[in-house]
Amino acid sequence: MIAVAGAVLVVACSSEPRKPTHVQSPIATAAPSLPPSATTLASPGPATSSPSTSNITATAASSSASAAPSSGPAPRPKLKEIARVAGVSVLETSNTARHVHGGKPAKIHVLAINLNSVQGKANEVRVTKLGWLHAHCRSSSWTSRKDLSVRSLDVIPWDAYEPTAKGAASVVLPTKPDWYQLRVHFDGITAYQACDKFGVEIELQIDGKLITFEMPYDVMRFEPLRRRP
Repeated sequence: MIAVAGAVLVVACSSEPRKPTHVQSPIATAAPSLPPSATTLASPGPATSSPSTSNITATAASSSASAAPSSGPAPRPKLKEIARVAGVSVLETSNTARHVHGGKPAKIHVLAINLNSVQGKANEVRVTKLGWLHAHCRSSSWTSRKDLSVRSLDVIPWDAYEPTAKGAASVVLPTKPDWYQLRVHFDGITAYQACDKFGVEIELQIDGKLITFEMPYDVMRFEPLRRRP
């Protein structure tokens, strides 16, 4: 979105993975005919058969089919494992929010957590605690913590865009060893970037086993786009 007066330039990038696209198969074309002079000067001899158009088309189709990319899962990025419990690994996750310099603070109401279901079981996942952390950008420790109320949970497969499971208090992972993203929806909170750092403290319960960890939440400030005098 670009505006002129009191303008704001915002560029949003999606971090969600995309599926590979297929390359269009080449179109078979008939061989070019010889010029009339070459036909006139050719010496008489036994007639030779040339490959038919159907053979050319079949050959091109066969080669394009063998060269077509496979429709397997997209390659997984290299993410650090934060913790593991009950056969489920918690992977590092990028959470970001944006606001304009001098404008309203960013509104935050969702947290993403990348999970790797190693064993592919129907693990039940609960978020038992959720806390918003804040400190000065030069501080080595958090200076404040605020409890957040969880509203709902979603589970989205890594190669998909829509959730396959939803729940208010808990959610069950699919029975397939793969990567998933847990979306935690909570009461909204605002954050303004003025040499600050933010994070989230999470306590997960997976099949009755508790695990506690922290994740950073990047709040970025953008400069407004102004017209030169």
